[in-house]
Amino acid sequence: AIAELKCSTEEGVVGAPVEFKFDIDVKGLSKRRMSASAAAATSAAIDQGVIQYAITCEATDWILGGKVQGILGSDANTSNPSEAAASSGVFNLRFVGIPARSGVLKHFPKVELRYLPDAGPPLSAGSPRSGAAGSGAATAEAAPPLPLIAVRMRRPDSFKSLSYTHHMALACTATVDQ
Repeated sequence: AIAELKCSTEEGVVGAPVEFKFDIDVKGLSKRRMSASAAAATSAAIDQGVIQYAITCEATDWILGGKVQGILGSDANTSNPSEAAASSGVFNLRFVGIPARSGVLKHFPKVELRYLPDAGPPLSAGSPRSGAAGSGAATAEAAPPLPLIAVRMRRPDSFKSLSYTHHMALACTATVDQ
């Protein structure tokens, strides 16, 4: 997969939101790339084609806001409708980053992609996976996590984060009488 991060501006003030957009191209993904090292669950998930995303970053550089995790194509965060995106294989994710320190920032948010494991059929009261009948407590076994999809990232070179300078302060000397 290929993910290109686009930033709405090249510089900003510490604490001021900056709009970001990931253009994610997954049309190059194929079963052949992953199934050699993946289990049968991965193969089933690939057939399903449901991909989870998570946007993360260095906590010292950025604070992220907006929808930073979900499923490609089904979220309100993706700007293309599911059918159009599924046919083109390109998804757009929009989110907000807030610079947390001043200076030239060279670390940017990144996106991790993973196939969503098949949850299987819905649980019913009489199914063997649902626990004791009548207890009301359904215990589903958690599916093992699937391997991450390799993502080739394209990012801006840097972001110039400026100190907040538009504030007023008053300083005066104080004496303490004893």
